[in-house]
Order: sequence, then structure tokens, then C-alpha cells
Amino acid sequence: MVFKGDNLKVANECLKVEDSESKNMCFDAIFRGLNAPSGNNVAMKYKQCDSMPLDWRSKCITTQAGAAFQQGDNILPLKVCAYANDLELQRDCYGQMYSLSKYYTNRVGRNEFCMQIPAVYRGDCPTENSK
Repeated sequence: MVFKGDNLKVANECLKVEDSESKNMCFDAIFRGLNAPSGNNVAMKYKQCDSMPLDWRSKCITTQAGAAFQQGDNILPLKVCAYANDLELQRDCYGQMYSLSKYYTNRVGRNEFCMQIPAVYRGDCPTENSK
């Protein structure tokens, strides 16, 4: 099948996948593909994710923020998380960034990154006072 860049058509095909792990991989591929065209434009990332099936929109946002973080950007992911007008999405987004920081930064880098996360969402994210 050829969808000629119509991500919603691709998403509708992903919805048909029965195996949950494969379905997650299908959507993850779409969401990561959206990352390049939107670049650093946070509003565009949300607009693209808003075009996805309702149950997958939050995952789209957290994947976009995570993809930027995995590419070494420590600023854009926080902007993506902060842009959310839904407190649950903000919590999930910041939580995803903290989880990724465990693998993509050293302790000092993680502490610095955690200090940029709003205190209400830090959870067990270490701060400069942490050892």
C-alpha cells in the first residue's frame, strides 16, 4: 500500500494491527517520522499529533519529545512537555524525559536536566541537592 505521506491513513493501518507490541512499533515509527518535518516548532508537533487517533495523541507527544532528547536536545523536549494544556500529558511527558535521562546522560547531566523540570513533575528525579 502507498499512502503518499498521509500519516492518518498509516495510523489507521496501525490500528488494525492486533499484536500490541507490533501496534506500538507501528505508531512509534509514525511519530518519529513526524519529528523531522516539525523541527523545533512545538506548535507544529502538537498539530501533527492532534491528527492522530485520539487514543494515541499523548503517546505521539511523548515520543516526539523523547526523540529530540535522544538526539541530544535538552531544551526542545522540555518545551514540548510544557506546551501541553493537559496536566496528565505534562506529567507523562516529563516522566518520559526523566526516564530517558537515566540512559542518555551521566549523573551530573541528569541532575542539571532534572532541575529544569517543574518541581511538581520531578518525582524521584534527582536535583543538585541529591547525591
